[in-house]
Amino acid sequence: MLDPKPARKRDRIALVGISGSGKSTVASVAAARLGWRAFDSDRVIEQRTGRTIPDLFANEGEAAFRELEAGAIAALPGEPRIILATGGGAPTTEAGRRALSTFLVIWLRISPEAAAARLMANPDTEKRPLLAGDTLARLRILAESRRHMYATSADVIIDVDGLTPSEVADAVAAACQAHQHQPTEAQTNP
Repeated sequence: MLDPKPARKRDRIALVGISGSGKSTVASVAAARLGWRAFDSDRVIEQRTGRTIPDLFANEGEAAFRELEAGAIAALPGEPRIILATGGGAPTTEAGRRALSTFLVIWLRISPEAAAARLMANPDTEKRPLLAGDTLARLRILAESRRHMYATSADVIIDVDGLTPSEVADAVAAACQAHQHQPTEAQTNP
């Protein structure tokens, strides 16, 4: 279930993955378990701009949205003990990856089929700009096009197919605790 990679950041977590992987729900559940604060980059963008995500995509385009997303992530409090649910495309730009560099990045890896099943049960799915039309087909394209970025950005990978949000939150908390016991680069190279 867990596939850890060496990491330098341990007290700030960012969840990445395609739509339907459970990032927003898991961030809230895991933050409550750990006694941390949860943030959602989409909500931060909406608060900062006074506009909805669908409106931003429709009127500004994806590239402009990704710039807003990277800025919103970078503007989060620099404090420790936060869990961030990112938009699915956060690690796809250089600015997004730079903004995520202060986090332990956890990829909630899900199959497009499982993500589509979750999303089809949610009436808000039709409002997701990148999922218009055939949701499963769009998720397959997004999953494949982002696979490399998620893999290279992630410090930890959690396979979430078939898991409840509570089980995924347990895995996130376990990954956090495992990384808190790893020495930092500064500790290993005095």
